[in-house]
Amino acid sequence: MKAIDLIFTDDLEIGSDIEIGYSDDQHVEHILRANPGQFYQYPDVGYGIAKKLNGSIDIQTEKKLIKQALENDTYLIPIDGIKIDPSIGKFQIENYTRKS
Repeated sequence: MKAIDLIFTDDLEIGSDIEIGYSDDQHVEHILRANPGQFYQYPDVGYGIAKKLNGSIDIQTEKKLIKQALENDTYLIPIDGIKIDPSIGKFQIENYTRKS
């Protein structure tokens, strides 16, 4: 089941229509950007990617942390759906679904 919600963009236009659509990609991005504890009601949701990009990381550990952060917000993802390339600071999340 896909989530439908407000779609946030970088451009804020006063008086423009509000966009509504499938928002799972946006939710996953927000979870990766948020630090654990940043969502007051859901303290286990969040990964804190900004802190991870500038440090040394263990890829397998980080994949498990990302998987757990997403599962804490009803997403299911296989560990091979998480791609990390620390040499260029790239994280890719694919093949996730939402618990129904």
